[in-house]
Amino acid sequence: MNKLFITAGHHIADSGAVANGFKENEEAIKDRNTLKKAVHFISPSTQVIIDDDNDNLATVIRKINNLGSPNDILLDIHYNSAKVVATGVEAFINGKDDPENRRIAGRLVELSSKMLNLPNRGVKLESSSQHPRLGILHTVVKRSILLERGFINNESDMSKVEKLRWEWALGTAHILIQELNR
Repeated sequence: MNKLFITAGHHIADSGAVANGFKENEEAIKDRNTLKKAVHFISPSTQVIIDDDNDNLATVIRKINNLGSPNDILLDIHYNSAKVVATGVEAFINGKDDPENRRIAGRLVELSSKMLNLPNRGVKLESSSQHPRLGILHTVVKRSILLERGFINNESDMSKVEKLRWEWALGTAHILIQELNR
């Protein structure tokens, strides 16, 4: 049976972006935990593996490589930040630009964009991010997506994220379960 890996983009000792009273690690952990509950609400038999809040990136990658397979799906949850106030949802996939990976990422970005009424910033290759290579996108799991749920320094983005977390999780869970069983 294929597995779903859901990871929070930052761990307890690495806050990630911080703005307006929000810390990226805390928001991503809330999203991850809510998404896991939503997946099990819809499909109790789906195997969901989450990262440990204390694991650094190298440890998370090692665990995924030990437990994962190419047919699994990995969703890594993050929040954007910018020097100016920006808005929107986007996803990054690895440089191989696999059409299946692009399709899944596109579905996730479109759902988030429509549900949260935020601009769809699209699916981009990892080289378009602030880093030339995103390690989490290079595990044994072929279908790996890094989702930027909004801009942490945009109060409106974060208000929508907070207000609709459960609804977002249910919609995202539906997509991930469909794709796992495809």
